[in-house]
Amino acid sequence: MKPSSRIKHLINASLAKLNLQLSTLTASKLENERIKKLADSGYFDKPVFPLLEAFSSFDGKPLVDGYPLYRDACDRLLTYQGDPRHYNPVNDYFSPADACAAYLIARIFKPATWFEVGSGNSTRAVRQAIDDGKLPTKLICVDPNPRIEISSVAGELIRSQVESLAPRTIVERLGCTSFRSFGRESWYTSTTYSCHTTILEAG
Repeated sequence: MKPSSRIKHLINASLAKLNLQLSTLTASKLENERIKKLADSGYFDKPVFPLLEAFSSFDGKPLVDGYPLYRDACDRLLTYQGDPRHYNPVNDYFSPADACAAYLIARIFKPATWFEVGSGNSTRAVRQAIDDGKLPTKLICVDPNPRIEISSVAGELIRSQVESLAPRTIVERLGCTSFRSFGRESWYTSTTYSCHTTILEAG
């Protein structure tokens, strides 16, 4: 072990009692170099995946038209009632605007299955929609490390990275053999805690 590393470990042994840690910039520099190489190669200039047709053709009119019907429910959504299974608007990851959109999608489309990649505050918003509407929707979440406790919120929590799941696992959870847009299944990606939704249909 290098002398500098030995000194760092000794210092960190003492700082640990204060829940602190001393680190070097080595890892950060390596990561910056890696990203620069990707940028120089044009990696970020092209889409990683093709834009799904369901994204480009999604019509938000049903949400706009349906909002007046659920206005009071959305107001309640944004006023935390103390239920730990429901949405709390005081958080840094899932904004009230996103929560209302997710809530409306669940209430209006009433999907048989809500398959969520990335979970936390968004999951609680959907759970509140399911509870309020007494929906039979199955709430399935894929997240290796949810930001907040959702084990009692999700119907099923798959603690894994979605890219490590076999496609069959996803298809079986959705109960379908093929994907078509705008049907009775919902695929919701909230890994960035923004609203990116594709409605899928069991085929």
